[in-house]
Amino acid sequence: MKNTIMKKKTFEMISYAQFIVTALLMILIPVHFYSISVVPSPSMNPTFRQGTFLVADKMDRTPEYDDIMVFFPFEAASTKPGVIGDLDMKLKGAILYTKRCVGVPGDTIAVHDGHLYRNGEMITADYTADELIEYEMPEVTLGENEYFMMGDNRNNSNDSHLLGPINADKFFGKVICFIR
Repeated sequence: MKNTIMKKKTFEMISYAQFIVTALLMILIPVHFYSISVVPSPSMNPTFRQGTFLVADKMDRTPEYDDIMVFFPFEAASTKPGVIGDLDMKLKGAILYTKRCVGVPGDTIAVHDGHLYRNGEMITADYTADELIEYEMPEVTLGENEYFMMGDNRNNSNDSHLLGPINADKFFGKVICFIR
């Protein structure tokens, strides 16, 4: 029992040490290239749990299938990210969302009988929290610059099935690493 507690404390110390090293590197690298954020909800379980620190590459804002992106879904947070833009978003209370890209411009996305479909083909993923999706969603065709973003905890995620497609100008950056 004592060994288990020691291992847990060691893991936490390593995690915090990794965070400190990452934060120091972020200071040395211009802040307009990378950003640190925190997963605010359990919507990305099991990939990321609530409170996981993420590092996003702000230079890479065009998602491809399965990329995990950080974005501002609402109109009030539509300013382009930058050093002052990041601060403005925090001051306005904007919430950064973290979701996985499941659809790109021109795709059709639907949820039927507990499964996600892209362009008529069922998409299976080993990273989701549940085997079946507990809601139905009629087919949506993505327009130019529109992306369909979903949490890995599909039954507990405010994502594109509720918000609608996410426009390309809302993306803040692609997640490149994380610290639990």
